[in-house]
Amino acid sequence: MAFRLSLTAWLAAACYFEHKRRRIPNWLTLPGMAASIGWGIFARMHASERLVNYLVVAAAIWFAIYLIWGVFHWFAAGDAKLLMVLFALFPHIKMFWTLCGTIVVVGGIVLLRKYRGKAKELKAFYQSSLLSRKFGPTREELLKTGDFPLTYPIALGGVVHAWLLA
Repeated sequence: MAFRLSLTAWLAAACYFEHKRRRIPNWLTLPGMAASIGWGIFARMHASERLVNYLVVAAAIWFAIYLIWGVFHWFAAGDAKLLMVLFALFPHIKMFWTLCGTIVVVGGIVLLRKYRGKAKELKAFYQSSLLSRKFGPTREELLKTGDFPLTYPIALGGVVHAWLLA
């Protein structure tokens, strides 16, 4: 119970800073990353699950998140660090599907509200993007638009997973 409450409070703090300052400070995320790895190691030392397997899976997931953030720019650095914390705590496929579900639901609601009545603009944007073979936003586009940070659905996914699925 204490673990779930502290994770929920930590995710709420990340959302607060994202809302107020449009960035999640390193002094919040870096200790969270260290604590999540520490918790994962501690939990595996007292369970039948192998510690080496956990460390390999966690490192592979972190590397994949880093590549998606650094190469494709699909999310911001703070969101990448939140994902790293959540996947270090829950390094399994259920966490992935929980995040996918919350991102689709929350993102769908936001996009429906944002682009209501703007179907022609949206169609032209996607056609021009596909014709220029651009499959993700550039860093400049992300900084310019920045209306929909993934922090909120990521945090919601972490809370849902911690309280209902873990």
